[in-house]
Amino acid sequence: DKFVELTERQIALLKEQREVIINDSVTKGVNKNVEYKDSGIDWIGEIPTHWEITRLKYVLNNKTEKDRVLKDNQVYIGLANIESKTGSIINADNDIKIESDSPKFKEGDILFGKLRPYLSKVAIALNNGLCSGEILVLRNKNSIVFKKYIFYRLLSYDFINIVNTSTYGSKMPRAEWSFISSLKINVPPKKEQEEIVAYIEKETSKIDRTI
Repeated sequence: DKFVELTERQIALLKEQREVIINDSVTKGVNKNVEYKDSGIDWIGEIPTHWEITRLKYVLNNKTEKDRVLKDNQVYIGLANIESKTGSIINADNDIKIESDSPKFKEGDILFGKLRPYLSKVAIALNNGLCSGEILVLRNKNSIVFKKYIFYRLLSYDFINIVNTSTYGSKMPRAEWSFISSLKINVPPKKEQEEIVAYIEKETSKIDRTI
């Protein structure tokens, strides 16, 4: 029992380290030998001087098209199918009866859980399909932004925390796209975005293997 308790404590620390790697990388970059400036945004703080700031609505579209019939090779994704804080999609179902119109998504869309956003349910769709109405379907519309960078920016705990401050409803707290889309985020040059993503995936994969 003591061994199990110790192992679980180590896993919790590793998961926390994973979150820190993602957050630090998308807010400060991977090259720490640069000058910084005040972003002008309290929840972001300082960023490298050559990074820009833009509102999320200029980067992502919220897709609202719906359907209730799964076609061949499509899957249904509910909140339970998105693992908290990792972006992994687990046990997506392609044999389910859908009772009501559900948001449609395409491979590569970012799925963002708006119900209880503190759970950090954010993922990149691996297939086409339909999802829960509690999930926002976000599609990259800006060629200067690398999709995976935006995914990690939305998964980072400082972004999740600021979204969580906007929720309404005590039992089933939800965030709305109107608030999320108005948020300003930091945007490095595209080449640097790709370097940040490569670093995050290299470092987090080590942690995942250890866990």
